[in-house]
Amino acid sequence: MKSLRGRPPTVLVTDPDRSSCTALTAELESAGFTVLTAGTGAEGAYLAAAEVPDLVVLAQRLPDLGYRTALHRIRTVHTGPVVLAAETAGQDVVVTAFDAGVDDVVGKPLNVSVVVARVKALLRRVALNGQTGSVMRTGALEIDPRSRRVAVGDREIELTRLEFDLLVLLVGGQGRVVKREAVLSALWGEHEEAGKRLDVHVAALRRKLGENAARPRFLHTVKRVGFRFGEEL
Repeated sequence: MKSLRGRPPTVLVTDPDRSSCTALTAELESAGFTVLTAGTGAEGAYLAAAEVPDLVVLAQRLPDLGYRTALHRIRTVHTGPVVLAAETAGQDVVVTAFDAGVDDVVGKPLNVSVVVARVKALLRRVALNGQTGSVMRTGALEIDPRSRRVAVGDREIELTRLEFDLLVLLVGGQGRVVKREAVLSALWGEHEEAGKRLDVHVAALRRKLGENAARPRFLHTVKRVGFRFGEEL
């Protein structure tokens, strides 16, 4: 795997737990990644600015900062995906983390093989979006993949990275039903434990598009199958 800059992708692991960090570093390096490590939130934010990694793995528990403060600092200099390594990955933690701006959540103790699979899936999404340059329009909806700008009519809406990727994936279905399994595989690389997360993101995307499941305008659920994107007035 290569990054959009034509070199092996760089992953910044910000985690004070040395054993966890060492195990994940070894697994990432064996998969062909370059790995940077930081033991504090402040050091992670510094390395995110200085080294420009392709992806950041951020521990929820840090010795100096709350993870949301650390995430905010990292986001001021880093536009790539962020994976939160949470002490507990319950639904409340996951929803709060996604609202804060992370792209995926993994629970501790880390299953390093699963983390690497999710890292690969996130970077594939980044690569695909980087190759999609033309503005996409369907009815009142307009999507600019380069600027990641989305508007419905004259109203611009703000989406998280994952919500944007979900929207592009469904619009790319060109009115066909996109199966849940295909969405889960594209967004997470594997789909164990991800089904509920998908439903959370679909609901959030619907709210931002100004609709709901009972009366959808754009995003239609095909029960037990998947989703179809198409404007209905």
